[in-house]
Amino acid sequence: MNIFEALLLGIIQGITEFLPISSDGHLVIFQNLLGLKEPEFLFDILLHGGTLLATLLIFWKEIFTLLKTPRAILLIIAGCIPTAIIGFFLIDIMERFWTMNIACIGLLVTGTYMWLTRYVTKEPLVIEEALFSTLTLPKAFLIGAMQGLAL
Repeated sequence: MNIFEALLLGIIQGITEFLPISSDGHLVIFQNLLGLKEPEFLFDILLHGGTLLATLLIFWKEIFTLLKTPRAILLIIAGCIPTAIIGFFLIDIMERFWTMNIACIGLLVTGTYMWLTRYVTKEPLVIEEALFSTLTLPKAFLIGAMQGLAL
């Protein structure tokens, strides 16, 4: 991979990460379009590290405030544990599914699902801060497990 390809993939990651679309799927597709032989899984992880760094730089005050709360730290840990376990044991399987065909199918299914939700709900979703106060450890663990499966 040359510097232009790395820069292009970094831009794609930066644009797609915060949209309700799969940044990983788009990376796989663009890697294929660029003719990269291997899926460059490690490079994708590094790109996510850049996204994490950007998020920390922008939201550092909110994150610092959140981390002052022991309960928040406990909930974050509870959510990270299943994701880490699932990711650790399924890394080889995930790498095999890191293909353009799977990425395109995943984006198509997700896009169709998002499009269909327009017709199911009549009122916009309102996320209340009260949801955090009612979040339990088992729910945080379940959220982490679902995130792990979404990898």
